[in-house]
Amino acid sequence: MWATSGECLEVIANAWASKHNGSAMFKLTQSLRRCRTNLKNWSKSTFGNTRIKIQELSGKLSDIQALPHSSETFEIQNAISRELELTNQREEMYLHQRSLVNWLNYGDKNVAFFHATVTKQRQRNQMCRIKDELGVWLSDDSSINRNLHSYFVNLFQASGGRDYAEALVGVEAKVSDDVNRMLIREVIDSSPPRKYAIDLINKMAWTTWFIWKGRNDFVFNHLSPDRLSTVLAVAHARSEFASSVFYPKLILEVVPRLANSAWRKQSVGSLKINCDAAFSNNGTDTTAGVVIRNHLGHMVDGAFKKFKSSSVLQSELVAIRMACVMERDMGLYNVEIESDCKMGINLSVSELVPPWEVLSLSLDIQKLVRDLKLQFSWVPRSANKVVHLIASLASKGGLTPAWIRYPP
Repeated sequence: MWATSGECLEVIANAWASKHNGSAMFKLTQSLRRCRTNLKNWSKSTFGNTRIKIQELSGKLSDIQALPHSSETFEIQNAISRELELTNQREEMYLHQRSLVNWLNYGDKNVAFFHATVTKQRQRNQMCRIKDELGVWLSDDSSINRNLHSYFVNLFQASGGRDYAEALVGVEAKVSDDVNRMLIREVIDSSPPRKYAIDLINKMAWTTWFIWKGRNDFVFNHLSPDRLSTVLAVAHARSEFASSVFYPKLILEVVPRLANSAWRKQSVGSLKINCDAAFSNNGTDTTAGVVIRNHLGHMVDGAFKKFKSSSVLQSELVAIRMACVMERDMGLYNVEIESDCKMGINLSVSELVPPWEVLSLSLDIQKLVRDLKLQFSWVPRSANKVVHLIASLASKGGLTPAWIRYPP
């Protein structure tokens, strides 16, 4: 039905043309979400309820036909008739798509038939009652749910013994009696301790997993494989998995931990966004960075942006705006944004008159703060080290393509 309007392709193109910051998968999900929302809003405003519209147009047509004939009323009658025909066609097309009937074309004027088919299809999809294994009919929802759960739980469970002798009569033996006796003899346990066996399996599993992820990055995202990043990712994953699940005493340290800083942890399940800007030697090339971390301090997502800047305040405000936009685009709420620029935060949350070179940036941030009810906090540079490191490395080209997954 949407294809009957020439605006449909334009709505889709505008939705996909919107820019989003973040990883490739985040950009894809945001574009799909934007496209779906725009199409739904456009459909409501363009088509609305076709049944009500048909009734209104039919009433208008009856009223205009009751008036004395003239050239003006004739033109109005033709316009209403054309619109009514198109609306009827859209209503029939919509019900044809919902009815799942493929043997009848929507152009045959069978709106009532399609509507009845949709109603019957809904009734057919309902489960009113079922018969259990004892032949008893169950009609209430709780009994049906329990019976379905029990059926699928027991579906693949083994019951009774199995005799393979008859099936193996025609199979030629490949193992001699001597070899068979050697294979079934008692085994003296000379294997290493259990934790080393688990560590070996753990290492093989994580190595295979990250090689596969690197392969997918190369095929789908066109990212060149980075062997060092893969090795570091395997080591970090092994360390986290081993220390939290199986044997907490075994810790595999590859990258030294950061010195103690003033970064404050959030409550469990919440996120925090840190932002900062780094400057090059020429004083104009600037890189703004944003990182999102959970209550454990682990990086969840991030982004950076290179641009020309005329002042330190302008650069810090660009980083703050990136943090606000990322919180909005990701649909986050109750997230605290931290920056080590007091002036930038004051301009973002107050009615102070900003300098002319940052006026547009400051007003844009203030609008985001009002619309989204954002929260800001000032922190010293010592509590903002991670994002400052990200921005500095990005300005020098020192970040790997998968830096969010494998932080430096």
